[in-house]
Amino acid sequence: MRPARAALVLALAGAACSRAQPGPRPLPPAWVEAGGGPGPVLGRTLPPFEAVGHDGIRRTLDSLRGPNGLLLNFNRSVVW
Repeated sequence: MRPARAALVLALAGAACSRAQPGPRPLPPAWVEAGGGPGPVLGRTLPPFEAVGHDGIRRTLDSLRGPNGLLLNFNRSVVW
């Protein structure tokens, strides 16, 4: 009886986990018209900005740039 119960539990868990998840929502039309999203438009120069780092030090875009440039990632998670 135990193997049958275990198989049933595994089958139900597998079925619950395999449900189709909703896909990403499309961007609002105003964002698409403005260049594709809430972040900066691709290819445009970023405006000056400041942010406080995890260490409490205020940094600017220029202070973050190094001799090899800067990779800056804008995450869309605020749109979820």
